[in-house]
Amino acid sequence: MTRIAYPFLTLGPDAIETSFWELIEPDGRHVPLQRHVENWDYLRSLRVRRSLGINKEIASIHLGIPKDALDLRVLLRVGTGPGTMPRAWVRSVTFDLEDAPDGIELDEVVHGHDLSGRLKLETSILSFSPSEELGSLSPSISGAKVWSHEYDVMLEGTEPRFPMETTSFEKTFAGRPHASSLWFLHWSPGSVRDDFGTAVRLFVNSDRDDFMERLTSNDALLLQTIMADVMNQLVSGVLVMNDAEEVIAGSEEGSIGGYVGNWVKLAFPGESPVDIRSKLERRPGDFYAGIQAAAEMGGMDT
Repeated sequence: MTRIAYPFLTLGPDAIETSFWELIEPDGRHVPLQRHVENWDYLRSLRVRRSLGINKEIASIHLGIPKDALDLRVLLRVGTGPGTMPRAWVRSVTFDLEDAPDGIELDEVVHGHDLSGRLKLETSILSFSPSEELGSLSPSISGAKVWSHEYDVMLEGTEPRFPMETTSFEKTFAGRPHASSLWFLHWSPGSVRDDFGTAVRLFVNSDRDDFMERLTSNDALLLQTIMADVMNQLVSGVLVMNDAEEVIAGSEEGSIGGYVGNWVKLAFPGESPVDIRSKLERRPGDFYAGIQAAAEMGGMDT
């Protein structure tokens, strides 16, 4: 629990009755959720569970609110992505404790294709108690956070996993030309020296059940096609820069430029960025065939 000097009363640990997070294995076994999940990949979903309850007598004293006026709710947020803050919150669920006087079970299945390198579980208790029943130091803003707990889990695969997530294109890209496309690569040439995992995001269209079925079944031809398209966009995007050779040579391992440098060596061994750029401009078919062949060889684990 993070220590924060709130301007109002909050709940102490003796008011909360909670269990440790558990990981429920596919065979039904319950094991403690460790800080690292090894050999994980996006085809593996994670089911996590914990119980949580509140001692209303103690909570009433801690918050300066009469027991009968307490209106407390639990918010669970599931986040993913590297860095201090999650890159994305993939799920948010609220539970009303009035509907569960004996406590609640937080039992969530987080799909593997929604995760990227990290699982963050943030549990909060919010107060919605009526203002006329509050003491002078009681939380007076509706939805004030009176308790929170965060748990970070690093997801370690045997190889780097491509930063991919599913979304409904009909909703996310409504009214835009690519609303019916199968995938969309988000990146900016201005971030070529940034970390690949945070600066690149591949969105795949969850509206297409047939496409998602082939993707999650690890269809080799589909993965090669997607990877070839991604490599083509990034490599060609860097090669058209005036200082492409310097960018590739000066980019650190793990950055967009670093990946592009590895890909051009794989697809066009022995050729300089200048020669490859000339091929892109003069013989684009040869250029794309080289990229496609490199994608089949496994330019990156997806």
